[in-house]
Amino acid sequence: MRTTVRHLRRRYRDADRLRATPRSLLKNAAVAATDVEQPRSNSAARLVEQVFNLPLLRREYQPTIEKAVLRSMRLVGDEGEFLASEATRWLKQKNRKSFNSLHVALQRRILQTGLLAQGIVPQFEHIEELRVNPNQWMSVRAHFFCRRTTDGLIEIRATEGASADDRAEAVVSIGAHAGETVHESVALAWRFRRGGELPRPETRTEYFDADAVGDSIRLRHWRAGDRFEPIGMAHSLKLQDLFVNLKIPKSRRHELLIATNADGEIFWVEGLRISERFKITSTTSRILQWSWRRI
Repeated sequence: MRTTVRHLRRRYRDADRLRATPRSLLKNAAVAATDVEQPRSNSAARLVEQVFNLPLLRREYQPTIEKAVLRSMRLVGDEGEFLASEATRWLKQKNRKSFNSLHVALQRRILQTGLLAQGIVPQFEHIEELRVNPNQWMSVRAHFFCRRTTDGLIEIRATEGASADDRAEAVVSIGAHAGETVHESVALAWRFRRGGELPRPETRTEYFDADAVGDSIRLRHWRAGDRFEPIGMAHSLKLQDLFVNLKIPKSRRHELLIATNADGEIFWVEGLRISERFKITSTTSRILQWSWRRI
């Protein structure tokens, strides 16, 4: 009886691990499949080894499971890149095809791109509601509503409670690719490097643990109550107090650009030290190189 119970427990434990595997893989697949500093196949293979219980999968499913997973990852990554390029091309066209005549997958990517351009973090439920219900306003975050026009474009409307700083917020999806953008009068550029080596200092360039920052960045200005933990400090402090200590004029404080991760944690304040929590450590596997300049 004890042997049977142990066997059943093992089977249930293995089943739980199998169910968790796809979710863990999808969370990191894009990063591994598009790593700019490593051969694509080697990076993805290491991810599969880390996430999967390979002996279990080979025994229960198929002996060559690694090849099947890597092939699927490549297909999904390539199709995602194609959709992104087609969405961008469609949005730039003057004489566009009817939005309703487009494939559903392309419709979703166009709406996702439009929401990001308006500083809104896309949620699947929001995208589907916008896709199915044109010209209907919906709440997407505090003080903001948006709708999809019949042409497939995103319009945003702020309520009276929205501050000027709220209106100036933008969301940038950096994923695993190098890129650049302009927010107000600041030009930003980023790329990714492998961990293990501390990069040389460069003017108007900072380096962060890419996995700590994540795939989505919010750009905004200082708000009352903002807290920040500069590198080398053991605790956070109010950003306003830091401005006072550094003798930054009040007129300048609201001009400085701030970058946060998707959870709202500040990792960069223009011209200041980086955040302690996002610094490069011995365990950092990917480095985010972040550069900026005033234009």
